[in-house]
Amino acid sequence: MIIDWAYFRKGCISCQKAQLALEKIPHTIMTEVNARKERVMDEQTWELLTTSEKLLIASGSKIREYSPEPDQKEGILKIVLGRSGTLRAPTLKIGKTFYIGYNKEMYDKLAG
Repeated sequence: MIIDWAYFRKGCISCQKAQLALEKIPHTIMTEVNARKERVMDEQTWELLTTSEKLLIASGSKIREYSPEPDQKEGILKIVLGRSGTLRAPTLKIGKTFYIGYNKEMYDKLAG
């Protein structure tokens, strides 16, 4: 599996779980961003998300699916931005899909 873009925060429990799940499958990360050093803020987040066709967002035990349509911008940003106003970590972009947050079921599906 080729991961086009990965956004992890050092010390983040969800990021650690995501990285452990990824270790179980062969993968290559093309670009990895340290969320502590490079903060992706609201407008930058939206620009990034609009490069995709589908967003899968982990919210607790649920996985929400969206398309980054302009009329859904505010609602989507409310879900994908953390308390600090930056993109939630972990976030992966694989092909035309963003995987935001960590959910065991979502990462199990990635593993096939």
